[in-house]
Amino acid sequence: MRKLFLLPLALVVFQLSAQTQYNLKSGYDIHIAGTSSLHDWEMKSENSEGYLKATVSDNSLSSISDIHIVVEAESLKSGKSGMDKNAYEAIKTKEHKSIVFDSKNVSISGSKVTASGDLTIAGTKKNITLESSCSVLSNGDIKCTGSTKMKMTEFNVDPPTAMFGSIKTGDDLEIVFDVTFSK
Repeated sequence: MRKLFLLPLALVVFQLSAQTQYNLKSGYDIHIAGTSSLHDWEMKSENSEGYLKATVSDNSLSSISDIHIVVEAESLKSGKSGMDKNAYEAIKTKEHKSIVFDSKNVSISGSKVTASGDLTIAGTKKNITLESSCSVLSNGDIKCTGSTKMKMTEFNVDPPTAMFGSIKTGDDLEIVFDVTFSK
């Protein structure tokens, strides 16, 4: 009877130990898109790092136990220095250097990966769900694409304004990602 109890435990330990860490490769695309009273805008990350821990079998994802992504807040660039400065003030980059996502629960159904976890922006942590499409590439890397929508005010961020308030940023944001992880 005791051996029957230990077998499932041993399988769980084996499953966890079989997970491999895959690190975020350069060439990623992580950006934030939004609107304003003047035009739509986009800020692309120039400095991010992260990893996921996954099990791959038969060239497909079997499981993912952990996803961790860190975006250096002041590496977000729009190509317009005035807009960047306003965004950095709004997300309080002097006090909060990074935007961080830490998964708590990850499920896989075919190529669809659903990760719920904590997203921290401007010092405010909120549980969100990210949905993505992930695949194992022929070289063994893992590629994931997806997006999620949210509001700035959910993270206690006041949408920035410019020109003495005549230009207003919309509250809605979309985080879009096209990332690849490798061993």
